[in-house]
Amino acid sequence: AAAPPRSPVPRDSGRRRRKRGEEDGGGGGPAPGAAAVPVKFPARVDPYDPGSFGYVRVGGVVKAHGVLGEVRVELDADFEALRLRPRAVLHCKSPSRRAPRPAEVHRARRVGGAAYLVRFRGVADRDAALRLRGHDVYVREHDRPPLEADELRVRDVVGLHVHVLLPGGEDVDPEAVGEVVGVVLPEDLAETAAAAAKLHALLEVRLGDERPDGSDTVALVPFVPEIVPAVDAEAGTVLLTPPPGLLDLATVRRPRVRIRGLLPAPRELRTGGEEGA
Repeated sequence: AAAPPRSPVPRDSGRRRRKRGEEDGGGGGPAPGAAAVPVKFPARVDPYDPGSFGYVRVGGVVKAHGVLGEVRVELDADFEALRLRPRAVLHCKSPSRRAPRPAEVHRARRVGGAAYLVRFRGVADRDAALRLRGHDVYVREHDRPPLEADELRVRDVVGLHVHVLLPGGEDVDPEAVGEVVGVVLPEDLAETAAAAAKLHALLEVRLGDERPDGSDTVALVPFVPEIVPAVDAEAGTVLLTPPPGLLDLATVRRPRVRIRGLLPAPRELRTGGEEGA
């Protein structure tokens, strides 16, 4: 998790199955005179999102490695060493399933940045490892280690509203400039842990609103106390004191082109290569 500055920021269904023959007010319903029991549906529950059921996504299986059942796992969160210790239980979910399944770590080693080679118990060859490719990796909410007093998780920072402290100090209200849309961790910028320890995280700040074509203007802000003096996740705000010209270095980020469906085959393939016959 990224460590935010310490200074304060200004505050600105459970549905039972109906039995055969049971209709509204018909047989099989509540007895006459019995009080109806209201059914309460859990708030914001998405049956396709494991996060609704106490899981937290921490990464994904990218590919198989070698012939001994190892897979390459890239984590998009921290606490890797704790989560990937031997006998630790992760939860893997394939794209075709709703719920993750437990998977015990047999061994793991770091290969650079947030990438690890992991051997799960019961995965003994390359064929079994290939079946894990594309799986999302989760941990249970209660398995996450507690945060220190000066730490925040990445997902707690993304979505916060960004304000810039204007000249004049406390007598001038901060100016709203955008929103945090991402965090670049030091592990994403360095190949080794030693190099990552010398770097700072970067906040991806979207300036203004997203354009109709899906593009937006994003500035990278170093996550250091001199530039980000205050973060208040409960209030949903980040306070910046950027040096002159920092936000002017923003770049336009355009949406990636997504191909939906299949492209037509080349003409010589469609005709079976018989044009010259």
